[in-house]
Amino acid sequence: MWLMTTGLLAVFGIWVVLIGIVEWARRRYPILESINGSEPPVSRVSIVLAARNEALVIRQTLLKLQLIGPVVSQIIVVNDRSTDATDTEIAGVPDPTGRLSQVRVDTLPQGWLGKQYALWQGARLASGDWIVFLDADSRLSPLAIEKALHYAQSVHLDYLSVIPNLSIQGPVARAFLGFFGFVMAMSLRLVLTNLRSRRWTGIGIGAFQMVRRDLYFAIGGHWGIRQCATDDVALANRFKRLGLATGLILAGPAVVVPWYQSLYDVIHGFEKNFYSLVHYRKSAVLGVIGLFFMLFLLPDVGLFLLRGPWWLLDMLTIIIVWGEYWRISQQALNMGVLAPSLFFLMPILFLFLMIRSACRTENQQGILWRDTFYPLSMLRGQCQEPIESVKGAKP
Repeated sequence: MWLMTTGLLAVFGIWVVLIGIVEWARRRYPILESINGSEPPVSRVSIVLAARNEALVIRQTLLKLQLIGPVVSQIIVVNDRSTDATDTEIAGVPDPTGRLSQVRVDTLPQGWLGKQYALWQGARLASGDWIVFLDADSRLSPLAIEKALHYAQSVHLDYLSVIPNLSIQGPVARAFLGFFGFVMAMSLRLVLTNLRSRRWTGIGIGAFQMVRRDLYFAIGGHWGIRQCATDDVALANRFKRLGLATGLILAGPAVVVPWYQSLYDVIHGFEKNFYSLVHYRKSAVLGVIGLFFMLFLLPDVGLFLLRGPWWLLDMLTIIIVWGEYWRISQQALNMGVLAPSLFFLMPILFLFLMIRSACRTENQQGILWRDTFYPLSMLRGQCQEPIESVKGAKP
């Protein structure tokens, strides 16, 4: 019992400190939709997005992008080895301003992951002062790019990523994705990424990444992260590690992405990513299991073993953690009534997905992503190319 109460005191203290830091930092995160520029930006932006078998969504995405004003000088769509009608859908989008162009990738060079190679090919055609990388299903408001550019220039950023609003169906999927965001916030990466003195905390979201074109190529761009499964985080980290200014803000309704629509989609969607979060290290998976047991499961066990004041402290710990989860999740998702009640099952689901991702990746010695198999030996290779090796990787 002494061990249980000592552990509970430690857990309570850790949560109080973490939540205090996150709440302090929360006020430093602007919302893209609320940013107002005093005058139209002078810089021009090239949009680059990679599409693989996106025939169902690509037309709507491009029609939305066509509503953006002259701040966008190019919309470059890279058709990444699609086998459906993606190219036909792209070709059928009206282009009254002549900004839209399609590039087709038919073969993937050895040593590249497909999405990274597609984005790299699109970026090499970009002529704007800034490049915005989007997912094929990112939905932008007409002023989203202009607002993001104004913010990036006003605070002197070299890289800006935006946390989108997520359109998700099903209470379990909503609850889990809210929990995932909660874990990311509590890891302090979301907090520290905007502190320029911390060079190991870059965070990127593939739905919207804005980079200064000259610096992107100067540090090797996607060529320097061509073997990284989590390309968005890797690109942000590359800027951050080299001492460049990175930022992460909330989108509000300015950027909306339809994400996983069921628990089945969540399980299979995270299969590729989860093991990569710990850099394909088995020991790190064991560390995550131990940490989750201490921070999430130990308080639950304490409800049945503790009595008196210790039980009340245990219940207080659970309440403040649940309350912070609800607040963070509600900020990005309209969770509804049922999803928050599933919070206590989410740590177990998180660990299940982490273990499943590690076991499947180790068992098949690689991952299957965008219909291409990538061996684990390559994924465990050099994810961040040294800066000296990319000096000739410019367009």
